[in-house]
Amino acid sequence: MTGPDDPLERRLLALAKERPDLREAVEAYRVTLPVLRDAAPIAAPVALDGKQVREKISRGEPVLGGCTLRFDRRASRELMLRLARGLFGAGVKGMSRIRRALEEDRLVPAELLRHAVKGNYPFVAKRAEAQVLAPALLWTLAQYALKPALRSWCREIAPLVRFAGAWERSDCYVCGAPASLCELQGNEQAGHLRCGQCGADWPTRRLRCIYCGNEDTESLGVLYPEGRRDSVRVEVCDACRGYFKVIATFAPSSPEELAIEDLSTLYLDGYAQGRGYRRPTA
Repeated sequence: MTGPDDPLERRLLALAKERPDLREAVEAYRVTLPVLRDAAPIAAPVALDGKQVREKISRGEPVLGGCTLRFDRRASRELMLRLARGLFGAGVKGMSRIRRALEEDRLVPAELLRHAVKGNYPFVAKRAEAQVLAPALLWTLAQYALKPALRSWCREIAPLVRFAGAWERSDCYVCGAPASLCELQGNEQAGHLRCGQCGADWPTRRLRCIYCGNEDTESLGVLYPEGRRDSVRVEVCDACRGYFKVIATFAPSSPEELAIEDLSTLYLDGYAQGRGYRRPTA
């Protein structure tokens, strides 16, 4: 749990006050983000060298793709159970059954995480249905529980990467998840895409669609909801009808701050989608 001096707590309380419609989501974040931030290691290192990492990136493959990823059974259980208990306390419907199944060891978190990291929803859903649990809710919980491992692997991989224009995709070079948003970092306001799953940060060229590569300025645009021209906006491409959110920040956001930024700018998603734009998924 957070405390009154915790910056996450202060930011979330301010967001709940600013956006009463987000109170339920804010409460879920309030009980999960500190747990994810402070989690003990739950997975083994991937142990790739720089050459292997750069070869994967040069082929356009996320670095973790095809790797054997191992999770510690005890640490995975502890983390998933802490998250389930926190979300149950926050009033998330259906979490009581999942919490009880974890406490009674009717689910094996390390097994769920091995399949969740591969995107194997049918496996997780089958395990949920066998225990009369909500499949989508168990999947969401597993996705939350993956984050500390993904972030640890990102910290291991990032120092080995030399981009030099080799990765111009909208999906993450580490884990393959779609970028959550774009940060304009530092005094130069250099564009960096950010992954909400593992926290990865990779450069992107300005005046270029991150989805289709379109560089025709006549078909690239910027949306400012309600005439607001502050530190957040939506950039759109009329060639592929894609959009992405852009925020200005002096320093890269932490993974937890990134999650809050994504939540606090949900109105931008609604604004863009209401005008026929979409955010493609990897």
